[in-house]
Amino acid sequence: MIKMPTHWSSTLGRVVFLIFLLLGSLVANEKAQDVEVLAQSVTKEGNLVHAVGNVVLYSPKYLITADEAYYDYETSDVELIGNITILEGLDYASRSGHTKLNLKTDKGESSPLFFFDETSNVWLKCENAIIDPQTYITRKSIVSSCNAQDPDWKIAFSSGEFDKENKWLHLYNPVFYADDIPLFYLPYFSFSTDQTRRTGLLKPEIGFGSSEGLYYKQPIYFAPEKDWDLELDPQMRTGRGEGIHSTFRFVDSMYSKGEVSTGFFSEHSDYAQEKSLRNDSHYGFKLMYDRSSLLSSQYSNLEDGLWVDLHYLNDIDYYNTLGHDVKPMINWQLHALIIMLREIWTILDCTQSITLILLKSRMQILCKSFQLYIITDFLIVYCLIIFSTL
Repeated sequence: MIKMPTHWSSTLGRVVFLIFLLLGSLVANEKAQDVEVLAQSVTKEGNLVHAVGNVVLYSPKYLITADEAYYDYETSDVELIGNITILEGLDYASRSGHTKLNLKTDKGESSPLFFFDETSNVWLKCENAIIDPQTYITRKSIVSSCNAQDPDWKIAFSSGEFDKENKWLHLYNPVFYADDIPLFYLPYFSFSTDQTRRTGLLKPEIGFGSSEGLYYKQPIYFAPEKDWDLELDPQMRTGRGEGIHSTFRFVDSMYSKGEVSTGFFSEHSDYAQEKSLRNDSHYGFKLMYDRSSLLSSQYSNLEDGLWVDLHYLNDIDYYNTLGHDVKPMINWQLHALIIMLREIWTILDCTQSITLILLKSRMQILCKSFQLYIITDFLIVYCLIIFSTL
């Protein structure tokens, strides 16, 4: 009998091949078990599973409940019917009446859909939504962050797109509402739902004063690191002067934090002479540091701390440049504006043949009673445009 020589290379190749086969079978079994379906009644025909009654379907990405579900193990398509709740990770939750979703591609559609972003408390309600891995595309929608049953404010829009990765919401043809009263329309509007600290522009301050003129401040925020940030506040007052203030905030340990503020403001010469100011420029410095533990972090039987609050300024008028005593032009009292708009809406709703003179006189009285310095003719035309489009 002739013995064939043994080649270690061929034997090793067979062993490696068997190992790959074994691993392949394990991976296949693991993928098959990635999705679990539980319900009061579950039937299976081929690759299709039909579940009815208190359905619970979970996968590595989703936790889903519904009244009824169809799931195809081969294609990963799932159809959900009735009282559907979908939890996607820790941030997003949605409710719908009918949903089709592919668990592999994360593509599908829902109608109607109620979507909630846990991190920002922003909710969105729409008649129909197309679901993609990174976006929700909606039709005939409403968005708000107030009570979903009776929101104090809301934005209704014809179509929109929510970017889940960048947390940015794009709205097309939005109409802004206070209660149920339409305020104004824009062809496009977008905003971020991301509540994390990041570099950008903060909300500006705009006002007007009899002696200081137009006031405008535009805060600029820098947040390159988690343990510190910087805010710059350039401002202008047309009847007084210009200046800039800055605030540097930092956290240097678990039990200590600090803040450094500086500022400079230059007065117009005529304003300084009129007000008999001691200096035509003001500057100052502030250092605040709070540490709740010095040596007590090393010795358990010791309690200590440090509080530092240092101020330096060339004169007291420096503090007057930190704020403003002008009448706000944008931050009107919301309830006063709502009451005024309700009055207008009542007039428009009573009769369509109302005369322009009556509407104008009524609005002038309302504007004076709330001290809202508004161009009444503009509001009249604008309200008539809104009414004509309803």
